[in-house]
Amino acid sequence: MSLLEEYARKAWTTYGLQHQSWIRKLRNYIKTTPTEQLIEEINKITDINLFRMLWEAGLPSELQEAVLRRYDELRLRRLVTG
Repeated sequence: MSLLEEYARKAWTTYGLQHQSWIRKLRNYIKTTPTEQLIEEINKITDINLFRMLWEAGLPSELQEAVLRRYDELRLRRLVTG
């Protein structure tokens, strides 16, 4: 599991100040990690719920597009496999 996924998962499973703390860590990780690496990490995420946390942390447009593409892939896979 990548740091991106780990931080997003922690943000997803916490509330209040802990949630805000994980969102801040996620935001900092996004700002300091190369875009290509983040796209690779996004493409490995299989839990659709984590994309909400990435969006909440704030994504540049290139990463927004990567998240939307991955979301569509996972959603289509669910439709096909039932």
